[in-house]
Formats: sequence, structure tokens, C-alpha cells
Amino acid sequence: MKKNIVLSVIAAAFLMSCDSDDSVSNEFTNANGNVAKKLIERVDYAGTTAKSDALSESITFNYNANNKLVSASNGVETTNLAYNDANELQSVSGGGEVLSVSGLYKEPIEIFEAGGSAIEYDEKGNPVKILTEIETGEYNQETGEYVSAEFIAKITYDDAPNPYFYTLEAAGVIEAMDNVDLHFSLKPESTEVLQAKALLPMNNITSIVYEKEDGTEIAKVNVAYEYDEDTYPTSATYTGETIVDEEDSFVYTVSYTYKK
Repeated sequence: MKKNIVLSVIAAAFLMSCDSDDSVSNEFTNANGNVAKKLIERVDYAGTTAKSDALSESITFNYNANNKLVSASNGVETTNLAYNDANELQSVSGGGEVLSVSGLYKEPIEIFEAGGSAIEYDEKGNPVKILTEIETGEYNQETGEYVSAEFIAKITYDDAPNPYFYTLEAAGVIEAMDNVDLHFSLKPESTEVLQAKALLPMNNITSIVYEKEDGTEIAKVNVAYEYDEDTYPTSATYTGETIVDEEDSFVYTVSYTYKK
């Protein structure tokens, strides 16, 4: 069961109002400079895997006149955000998986789940080595659950800005991340915000290699992008394979439409 970190982050934003110099906003600016501020209006996912049905899904994002995110929907679930006259977030309702980080990045990018732990960063603040727990595919008859094991995810990035950053900012997520260190007494929300903050990439993932603790490679994902004039991706193609089982291979594409 996926844990909805982003909605926990949004909920924590109600309780946080101070600024911090050591902020996600500053890290993003340091990593990318003064890039154009773009809001995602629609994301379309399409693809195939060897063991499951074809992936086909779209997420639409709607904003108010002040460019605050008011809803996100995948056609089945909708997350709604309401603001007061001062444009401050007042309530969050609806299906939360739409705005979860795992919901945005899709399978098998499971490194952004709550259980992931960043253990190394690059000079731009991107997590380049994450300790994560992933289902192995082995079924335990006694527990009735699939067996999970710990793996190391090694990640590389390009120099382009994370296209989700300003959309998450429009939902109050970045503000909550910026201020959580000053309010760590707030639990459990603050713990979940810190986890999400630690895993948020500043740039775009170009590859992920999953390894066992002994260094044995078990799976890999490669990502190729097409960019617009502002170095925001207009499309991305994810190609992945499991070394031990070629039937776990997959290819899917992501298309981005930005608010004009």
C-alpha cells in the first residue's frame, strides 16, 4: 500500500509559516539558476509492460487566478485544495493518490515512497543513492504477502529543472518543506515532510540502477527526454528491465503540457 506523502506535506503547511535559509526553494535555485516558472496543466502516461496491462492515464491540474493549485484529477480520483481570501490554504479533500510523488512518477520508480532513505547527494542536492525496500515478486504463503528486500538505488540526473517543482509549490508543498525544520515537534506530519524533502530531486532523472547490498545489479531504468526552449521536458521515455527476469521489462512515455 502506497503512503500518500504529498498530502501529508500539504496538511503540514497549515501549521508552518516561518522562513528558512536552508530551504528547498534555495536548493532548487542554486541547482538551476533563474529558470522559467512553469506550472503543469496535464501529464499523459502511456506504455506497456511484459507482465501487466498497458498503462494509460492522464492527470489534469487546475489553478485559480493566483496560480494556486485548486485540484488535480486522474479521471477516477480528484484532490481538491481550497483557499481563503488571503490566498492561504484552508482545506484539502478527495483522493490523495493523485498528488503523491509515486503517483506522479509512476511505477517502478518506488524510490520516492515513504520508506526510502537518501544516503548520498550530488553537488546540486539530488539524492544519488537511496536505500529502499521493494517487493521481490516472491510470495510468502504463510503471511499471504509478497516478500520485500532492501536495495540500493543509484541515480543519475541531467541539468534540467524538475518539471514538478513549481506545481508542487502551487499546492503549498514546497513551503511546507522549506519550514519543516523549524517545526519538527509537529508529528507525524513533520516526519513525513522531512522524508519527502530528503528525496525530492532538483533535476531530471536519467537513469536508476538497483543493486543488492553486495553490489549485484538487479534492475535498471533509463530515461530520455525531449525539451522545450526553457529546458522543461515535453516528453520522457522510460525504459526498464530486470536483470534476473527479462519478462519484467517495460517501456512507457510521459507527455507534459504546461499552463500558458
